[in-house]
Amino acid sequence: MFDTGLIIHQQWLNKIFFEGKTLEMRSRATSRRGRVGLIEGGSGLIMGAATLAGTSGPLGRDEMLALTSRHMIPVDDIVQGKVDKWKYGWELENAVKFRNPVPYTHPHGAVIWVKLPPPVQEAVRKEYFF
Repeated sequence: MFDTGLIIHQQWLNKIFFEGKTLEMRSRATSRRGRVGLIEGGSGLIMGAATLAGTSGPLGRDEMLALTSRHMIPVDDIVQGKVDKWKYGWELENAVKFRNPVPYTHPHGAVIWVKLPPPVQEAVRKEYFF
């Protein structure tokens, strides 16, 4: 089980759940590893979970282009430098989408990570181990 959620925009979550996206691009590396909740940014909902297995980077444009099938950022955005700040790929494995998203109260100031309180962890456990 897990006690932390990672905030991701809806368009990227959909790619993780339905299109096989396995690299979540970020501006810095993370030392966190293990199972995490996947939170849809701005929704107040934990949509699923994945294993954060590692971090790749910093990646240059050539490496970003070579990994397009894993991060799914449009080639034009890479070539034009629109995503140059996203140099680190957070490697996701075994992503699952919950049948029923689990609500949580978003803490003020949380931008990347959300610490999930015990009642939310229990609700996730019930949904995750349906």
